Amino acid sequence: MKCIFSLITLFVALTAAVPARADTAVELFAAGSRLEELGQWEKAARQYERAIAQSPGYTDAYFRLSLAEIKLNRYELAEKHLLQTLSLMPGHIKAQAWLGVVYADTGRPHEALDLLEKASTTATDDVSILVKIGDVHMSLDHLEKARTYYETSIEKDPGFSAGYTGLGCVMQEQGDYGKAMDLYLQALGVNPGDSLAHLHLAGLFIRKGMYAQAESELSKLTSSNPDSKEIFRMQAVLAAHTKSAETARAMLLKALESFPGDAHLHYEVGLIQKQLEQYDAAIESFQNAARLRQGFAGAHVQIAQILSLNGDEDGAMARLQTAVRLDANHAEAHYELAVLLHARSDMKQARTHYEKARALGHAENALFEVLFHNR
Repeated sequence: MKCIFSLITLFVALTAAVPARADTAVELFAAGSRLEELGQWEKAARQYERAIAQSPGYTDAYFRLSLAEIKLNRYELAEKHLLQTLSLMPGHIKAQAWLGVVYADTGRPHEALDLLEKASTTATDDVSILVKIGDVHMSLDHLEKARTYYETSIEKDPGFSAGYTGLGCVMQEQGDYGKAMDLYLQALGVNPGDSLAHLHLAGLFIRKGMYAQAESELSKLTSSNPDSKEIFRMQAVLAAHTKSAETARAMLLKALESFPGDAHLHYEVGLIQKQLEQYDAAIESFQNAARLRQGFAGAHVQIAQILSLNGDEDGAMARLQTAVRLDANHAEAHYELAVLLHARSDMKQARTHYEKARALGHAENALFEVLFHNR
């Protein structure tokens, strides 16, 4: 018995002396992939980092780590890892495309276009790249270019719902809400789980003032959805119209952490700050919106209104002239110009802009008698 005990003791001692086998880089990578499937992006990122530590030239680990960082809103790290991927494999098309996505989402649209267009010339059958190029053109107000890319993606793959969603966005921006809704519904017909189609449909309802319908559409999506950042973004936009100013501002600022390059979010923040009479902060937000979306006439109109309130008529005039140059059919810009021109006794030009505003659907009548009585 004593001998048996000694043998057991010796076996345990020998077993303890053998170090545990370290996971290989491939095993760590596989573990990261499994965590990705569970939506555990932080843990997945750690596994990819361990894989890279084991094998510093592991290109796929760098690439997947960059995607995890994008999901975690850590764009600087994502850019770093994508650049490392491309240094290891310059022809990595997906890394080029995703670097373009990072640039687009952080307010660098021209750099984004350069990368995405290069990727599209190689990956000619990847319609997702065509859709992303369309998205970037949308952010630059290049509506016809965006339309071309979305239509091309639909022609190449009628079963890819994002093309219909993107084309719906173009129609919405051009004021054809009926066509936009048809396209969003077409996207959902192709892919009922297309969260972006649900989100843009909610956005269309918000734009039309149909807030209950927008809330209903958002309720079809859950926080566990892969696009939960996008869901919160749209909830924040809805809050700007349905919640208290302080609540809406907090939600919008939180959304901006995920979408720092989103001109519309900066604009919505500016509207709330303007409502709260935080005029300097509002101007900064509207300036950010105008910088990120170069054709954003509405941002210039809002700045003009604040400048006018502060007695800077020259600055306001310059902003309004920029607005109508960017969008000749911006009713509010024409109306505000009419107000300023009337204050300067330039009645002829004031009437011209007022009539234009009325023709475009501006409902304000306060200036009518002043400008046209005893004409």
